[in-house]
Amino acid sequence: MVGLCNHKEMKVVKVNMKITGITLLAIGIVFIVLENVFYGDVNADGVLQEGLFMPLGALVTIIGLLLLVVCVIKYFYQRLKGKLCN
Repeated sequence: MVGLCNHKEMKVVKVNMKITGITLLAIGIVFIVLENVFYGDVNADGVLQEGLFMPLGALVTIIGLLLLVVCVIKYFYQRLKGKLCN
């Protein structure tokens, strides 16, 4: 049928989603660490110095976690589906 992926293509998509999720999670953690190392201080005038690393880090970390959660849910759904069919 046209439009349906075969099993091999679906496996590639799953691996790519896992790799993307782990990469985004790692980048988000690096952004948060960079924010804590270089910014977040109060200068002599009493102004809080902040950069964009914290919001970007939080956003990227959340997206990475969501991708990994979707992978885990798909994995358990397919295992459960396979047990019910057998």
